[in-house]
Amino acid sequence: ADNKKRLGEYKKALAGFKAALDINPAQIGALEGAIDTLTVLGKEDDARSTIEILDKLVETTGQNAMSLAYFHLERGNKDRAHQLFTRLLAKNNDDIHALRGLCIAANHAPPATVISRLVAVATSPKSSLKVKGIACHSLGHILDRKGDIEAAFAYFKQANKYRQQQHPYLLEDDIKTLHKIKELFVKHKAEFKQQPRPTGSEITPIFIVGMNRSGTSLLEQILDMHPDIQGLGELETTRRWFDQNMSNGFTNPQAIADLREQYLANLQNHDISSRFIIDKMPANFRFVGFLALAFPTAKFIAMQRAKPAVIWSNYTQHYNNFAHSYTHDLNDLAAYYDASQYLVDYWHARIPRRLLKVNYEDLIHNPDAELKTVFHFLNFTFDREFLNFFKNNRVARTASALQVKEPLQKDANAAWRRYAAFLPNQ
Repeated sequence: ADNKKRLGEYKKALAGFKAALDINPAQIGALEGAIDTLTVLGKEDDARSTIEILDKLVETTGQNAMSLAYFHLERGNKDRAHQLFTRLLAKNNDDIHALRGLCIAANHAPPATVISRLVAVATSPKSSLKVKGIACHSLGHILDRKGDIEAAFAYFKQANKYRQQQHPYLLEDDIKTLHKIKELFVKHKAEFKQQPRPTGSEITPIFIVGMNRSGTSLLEQILDMHPDIQGLGELETTRRWFDQNMSNGFTNPQAIADLREQYLANLQNHDISSRFIIDKMPANFRFVGFLALAFPTAKFIAMQRAKPAVIWSNYTQHYNNFAHSYTHDLNDLAAYYDASQYLVDYWHARIPRRLLKVNYEDLIHNPDAELKTVFHFLNFTFDREFLNFFKNNRVARTASALQVKEPLQKDANAAWRRYAAFLPNQ
């Protein structure tokens, strides 16, 4: 079941976890796997009932509750998550994941004992670069809450230095790839258009693209409130397709047909309940032209947000992998932002009627007007009830997981202004 989940075969994975639980209902790993998979499939009622089972099991057996704590945290249940993280730290006060979780779950600055443990972990020669990076990121956020801007920035900077040491990165490689994508599209555009036109499908994708931390999760959560639209989160299919074709120089004469076929096949791993689905993989901004050919009826929404806000929000985010290594340096972030905007503008010039640019600042300050435009673009009607998106049971598994559990925050761009002196000149 775990292998099926890793491969994205979620329905088969869920069947495997259920089979394991039929044999032994008290298998912690199977319960965790089932909750994970149910969350991806959007079966939130089933996920929550399974969390209740795991909760009771943890309480009666005293077993490890780390996953349970994070399950509660991503659903906005901060109090329960805080309780579980505190219990974990009582067993091991150097557990970096519990320390980090406690900092996220705390509505205010965590206790002095937690801060002192983070400092100890961050400075210990025994700590790995990964652990030091997590500790420094956590300390940065704690000091930011306290208003100690210079100290907070120093910790964020150190955290990103540790990340750079873990995974050396060359911005030039990413910039070359972005230019290469455009070149490949221009070079093969005529060939792509001559490929057989795709047959009809009952499913119509809505692609929300843009830089990370530009508001893609927020817009997806709002659109998902419409009964005829279903958010599926960040789908990897397009990137995998591109990597396959990039390796052979895009010599496959059926590349676009393959993209459509692979994409629709991957959707079979999800429980699709609506004709219109949302794929909010931000990095799909790279592939808009290819996707537009593969799905002639698809619509694209490119989230736009103030450059310094995007830079700062990414710089202070601890990503779980190194897919966004450009975020470890402020100047790299600024350059990548510019390159991404250039490519979005290129696609927009080619398909202006199918790609809508949505400004994040306009969305949070004047949501009614902005969302009326968005829903009209998608041929739907806006309802003010959709502004209650934070009541949506759906879980967003992104860096914005907690923000989308709260009403619109009009001061969402205030954070970067406190650090304007440290940011690259715009």
